[in-house]
Amino acid sequence: MYCPKCGTKNPESAVFCENCGNRLTADDIQTVSVDKNNEKQKHSNVLVILGYILAILSGIIGAIIGLYLYTRDNSYYKVHGRNILIISVIVIIIGIGVTAFAFQSLSNQLSPTSTTNESSGSDVTQVQREEQTTTSTSTDYITSSQAKTIAQNYAQSYAPGAKAGTPSLSGSTYTVPIYGNGALVGEVLVNSKTGKVVDHWFQDLPQTEEDVT
Repeated sequence: MYCPKCGTKNPESAVFCENCGNRLTADDIQTVSVDKNNEKQKHSNVLVILGYILAILSGIIGAIIGLYLYTRDNSYYKVHGRNILIISVIVIIIGIGVTAFAFQSLSNQLSPTSTTNESSGSDVTQVQREEQTTTSTSTDYITSSQAKTIAQNYAQSYAPGAKAGTPSLSGSTYTVPIYGNGALVGEVLVNSKTGKVVDHWFQDLPQTEEDVT
């Protein structure tokens, strides 16, 4: 027990204080016990309030206090320790997110040249692709002379000895006139992309004296 006058700790069976000689009564002992409990409660409240404040201001320190309170053998400590831990974790996560965002923004501001070079490189690549596409597209179509040769070969099955004239391009089709003995005897239509004959017409070739002989 503690002396209510000087606060000295005395044996439970003591009647007088060993330090000041004050008489110890049952009422005094009870009063001292209540005062000690009040002091402990005040200390607990201060620690809990401090834990909440630090949890909001500094997640890591708040988490340490919250963990300390949560591990105490006291339900009051455990409840508030758990709440402080939760708040601290949320604050830490928000802090990490804000820090990462700020770092990314700073990195973008410090490296405009790199971004410009990447953009220029992308533009150059796009132009190269367009040029390649244009080249590829232009080489996909057959030329006028190729269409003439195709029509010439095709006409031999219908008009042997016939000659192909100058092709004319309309849309995606070459129209190749076919001449026999100086007269127009037919036409062959050739697809300018695939090089295939898509249509034709022929009339009988007029016979010459050499053909009759």
